Amino acid sequence: MKTVVIVSPGLSGAGAVSDYLLSRADFVSPFKKSVDYKQDYEFRVVSDPFGIDHLYKSFYQNFSINNAAYAHSQFKKYIQNLKKLKDIKSGEKIYNDDFFYNVEKYLKKIIKISYYGLPQHYRISMSNYQKIIWKLKNANKKNFAQNTKFYEMIIPVEEKIFIKESKKLLLKILITHNRKQKKNVVVDQGGNFWRPISSTKYYPDCKVIQVTRDPKGVFSSMKTRKSLSYPGNDIRTFVNWYKEMNKKRSFIEEKNTLKIKFEDFILNHEYSTKRINKFLNLKNYKAIFDLENSKKNLFKYKKNLNQKEIRFINSNLKQFINLND
Repeated sequence: MKTVVIVSPGLSGAGAVSDYLLSRADFVSPFKKSVDYKQDYEFRVVSDPFGIDHLYKSFYQNFSINNAAYAHSQFKKYIQNLKKLKDIKSGEKIYNDDFFYNVEKYLKKIIKISYYGLPQHYRISMSNYQKIIWKLKNANKKNFAQNTKFYEMIIPVEEKIFIKESKKLLLKILITHNRKQKKNVVVDQGGNFWRPISSTKYYPDCKVIQVTRDPKGVFSSMKTRKSLSYPGNDIRTFVNWYKEMNKKRSFIEEKNTLKIKFEDFILNHEYSTKRINKFLNLKNYKAIFDLENSKKNLFKYKKNLNQKEIRFINSNLKQFINLND
């Protein structure tokens, strides 16, 4: 089973590359977005704030007693919140019961020492109710904070064990959500676009594809969708955002990834798919991919943006423009 992680900075056409792979008979998405299981759902458990990669960094790269405890606490809250995540069309949960069972077992395997405490960063964030409970429990000021069971302090296992157990967890998740089919897996947004290799070291047999897009198309999508996390309301902020976003990329890590431009993938589709197949060591064959539907999205910016906006982006982001207007 190959694991292909597709990453992008957002609104960059990564879904088209994912859809191409899913149109092949030898690929499946473990995380459904619709009841027919042909579309994928973004898997952000690794790269989200308080996800597995954040846990790793807090445990090893930026370790302190409080950092480890806080990251562990927030990871548990993050996982609990995933229970609320449901498919919009079917209303079904995205993550099944096996997912949460496996994560619970995983948490026990990555903790070496566990005890309770009340560090300062937690005490100053306590609710009034929690403060009253603590005062009642410690009225005589003779109780140990460790007996209150308010906040779990931890010491993680060795780094190599953490990586090993993380790979085991993701393999279980992919196989379980794969409906136990012996197929390759596409994981959309399963890593950090800016750190594509280090953020995906937890996957088994993993290859990473990075997808980028002409900034006019990106801004057009932001503007029309009224994106919640991106500056689609102001073109000057967007241009500065786009420049800084590219400065943050780790070009050293990108040496081991396949870089695909959305426009090339659509306009030079046959050549692009051959590049993908070679990178993934796949056979070339004609997949049932709706290329025409993706073409509709290619030049939508001409309709959604005015000429002043198009000229402004072309003028200020020349190095990122790959289409002639």
